[in-house]
Amino acid sequence: MTCSCGLPSEAECKGHFDETLAMEFSDCRYAGIHRLTVDTYSLQHADPYMISAKSFAAHLTGMCCAMEHDGDHHLLRTLQQWLSGKREDLEKPPLLQDVGELTIAHILDAPDAAEHERLVREWASNVWNAYAVYHDLARDWIDTAKREQGEWTMGLSQALLPELDHEMANTRKVIERIPNEKLDWKPHDKSMAFVGLATHLSNIPSWTVMTIQQDSFDMAPEGGEPHHVKPVTSVDEALETFDRNVADARAAIEGASDEHLLGEWTFLSGGEVIFSMPRVAVVRSMVLNHVIHHRAQLGLYLRLNDIAVPAVYGPTADEAP
Repeated sequence: MTCSCGLPSEAECKGHFDETLAMEFSDCRYAGIHRLTVDTYSLQHADPYMISAKSFAAHLTGMCCAMEHDGDHHLLRTLQQWLSGKREDLEKPPLLQDVGELTIAHILDAPDAAEHERLVREWASNVWNAYAVYHDLARDWIDTAKREQGEWTMGLSQALLPELDHEMANTRKVIERIPNEKLDWKPHDKSMAFVGLATHLSNIPSWTVMTIQQDSFDMAPEGGEPHHVKPVTSVDEALETFDRNVADARAAIEGASDEHLLGEWTFLSGGEVIFSMPRVAVVRSMVLNHVIHHRAQLGLYLRLNDIAVPAVYGPTADEAP
């Protein structure tokens, strides 16, 4: 059966969507465009994604937020809160037959994250233009949400997430440059080898989940085995581990309340307290700052091996952002 968006098969279209979501969930480089992908696809597939008035409003206002408000996180949060109630006052308008010429097929051949984002935005713009008759409705709903919800104050998790996305995407670029044939290389006998840095960087994000889900962690518990991470055997394994841990870290932060993030977390070794601090401070120092520290170390390793150092906060001698 032909899909409502125009593709030859509903099953083929849904398969493309599922594969895209899996990629955006598992690879931190694609996470920032995920919401727009979902809203765009949903607006082209009213059944089953916009059955209720609330789901229609969620995707239409989400698209409007992306197209006219640069994806403002504060506004998205306000809309989420506004739609969290029963909202019996919402009326679902008639569905459109023309939902845009571009489909999810438009984004499938993107060779990298930057091109994927560009193509998703092209697709979204095409669909948004097809919904021109409902632009004013989306704006009215947004104005109502802002008026009824009042000013929204950003929570700690929402403040951390953009920083996490930015730093992890930059870190992945550096890990990608490690040469498989030089995993055992190190600049000094006292230094970690490439493989040690790759293993460490790919696993640091996992501390986020441990910090949020536990009250403490003992590196070398009395009567137990010291904490040990098995070294990666390839750059691909390091990237796979990194992507998985970043996705888990993001989900953990997203689900944590301010109260929980301000709760105390303790790091121990052999039962001795090394430090105690609020979880939010642990995530900032032991995850984000820790990653930045070793990422810089890895950048030096690349330079010493005459491997192009990727742009992170600005241009390097090898490339611009």
